[in-house]
Amino acid sequence: MNRPNVFRILLQVYNILILWRNNFPFDIDACKRQKPVSFTYAVVFIGQPTCETRIKLNNVSETMKTYSAKPADVERKWYVIDAEGLVLGRLASSVAIRLRGKHKPLYTPHIDCGDHIVIVNAEKVAITGNKRADKRFYWHTGYPGGIKDRTWDQILSGKHPERLVEKAIERMLPKTKLGRTVIGKLHVYAGPEHPHEAQQPEAIDFAAQNKKNTRN
Repeated sequence: MNRPNVFRILLQVYNILILWRNNFPFDIDACKRQKPVSFTYAVVFIGQPTCETRIKLNNVSETMKTYSAKPADVERKWYVIDAEGLVLGRLASSVAIRLRGKHKPLYTPHIDCGDHIVIVNAEKVAITGNKRADKRFYWHTGYPGGIKDRTWDQILSGKHPERLVEKAIERMLPKTKLGRTVIGKLHVYAGPEHPHEAQQPEAIDFAAQNKKNTRN
């Protein structure tokens, strides 16, 4: 007979004990009459420690249905984050998680489960290291030799500084139809004002969650 897979046997024994705790109806006498035929049998103790029985584990299973949320089950909230002094990468990753809804127990990969996020003071976001001067965004005009670039410092000091935050979050989302729907719940503004007061967004103190989230 082949040598038993110890890990598989321990896992099966653990499942047996869980079922026993939930009052699974075992017949101890019937278990004693079982004869081992392969490593799919495991030696466990039922009742008294001296009662050694062999239980066939193939027929013992506990099934559970996987919950899949429907679009009508999703309840979306509004949150506002002040980006002044916050590290761009850490802010973007946290916002991307909330836009996808991964912080909710009902998260379903193919459903838009996220919340609406409003970001203010995007022009005052913190950039660590030398990325403000070294990193660049590139685009092409479509004509020969028409490649263009712009540093992060030029973007933050330019006409639309909020685009740096938008692009950082967008590149952390799926490049699919769902991702394009999710990014529609992101609202980024360069200054401290936003036109979403009617939604009564709840403020998130992102800087207090971790001391690494902010730079002075």
